[in-house]
Amino acid sequence: MKSVIYRGEPMAQFYKDLFPDTTGFFSFDVLFGEAHIEIDRRSYKYNELFTAFLNYDVAQYKKAVAQGCGTDKLNEMILEMPLFRDFPTPDRLSDVTEAEYAALLEDLELLERYRSFLKDASYRKDKNFIQQIAKNGMSAFVADKTMGAADSRTAAVSELQYLLLEDDSGRAALFERIGFTRLIDFLYTDFFKGILKGFVPKQCKLCGRYFLLKKGFHYEYCDGIFESGQTCREVGSAKSFKTKTDNNDVWKLHQRAYKKYYARVLKKTMSKPDFNEWASFAERLRGETLPAYLKAKSEKVEFDLTEYSRQLNER
Repeated sequence: MKSVIYRGEPMAQFYKDLFPDTTGFFSFDVLFGEAHIEIDRRSYKYNELFTAFLNYDVAQYKKAVAQGCGTDKLNEMILEMPLFRDFPTPDRLSDVTEAEYAALLEDLELLERYRSFLKDASYRKDKNFIQQIAKNGMSAFVADKTMGAADSRTAAVSELQYLLLEDDSGRAALFERIGFTRLIDFLYTDFFKGILKGFVPKQCKLCGRYFLLKKGFHYEYCDGIFESGQTCREVGSAKSFKTKTDNNDVWKLHQRAYKKYYARVLKKTMSKPDFNEWASFAERLRGETLPAYLKAKSEKVEFDLTEYSRQLNER
């Protein structure tokens, strides 16, 4: 569902702007709402930008800074980065200082700590990411936006203000408005606010890129195209299913019977309602048989599947 963008001045007349009029390219305000965030009247999901930066390859920008490339080249690279490519006034880059170019590089390199954090925190299979962090002894890192970097970079953001805005239809919503002058400050805030909302970045087990898990979902693969027009999720699910069936005799017998009866449907020697009835029965039977089979397998005891096979194929 596309987020509604809230526009205009605050509804309350007692509004007082708490922030100075900053015009630097890396100075920007973010509105944190109930379901999404807004930057320069552009809507993003929580952790959408954080995930995009996790996938950003900093190598070329790092090389350009080290080689002392001109500002034109550096500015061109910045305008290709997530978030900054959406800024409405790229001409502000003309005032960027050498120190700001270096600070941006530092922020981008600090993302490697977040990649390690995500990997280590996801070691356990608890679906609640906050519990994963706690169970892996990583709670101390939560209070440090740089995940253990120098003390000079650990101060929390402080420019906070609440705004009540309305959209074009008159619907009102409350936003937190926070001003940032460093990319890493914003990414830290977006990351943990996103976690609180249930949106967690995850690394695809197939292509290695990060993708944003929607609240309530726990995919292992992203929906990016992998090969032959298929997504990583389609390819990965097929591989996972094949691995599961290849190493499990209960699943093997079930799939063999499924293919046999489905072939009858295609040949019109079995009706679709009869097949659906059998499929429901076979799924229940498989679920009833699996626990005892897996227990026997873990104990390296032979499990007799004769009766299971007979019931699957008796129709």
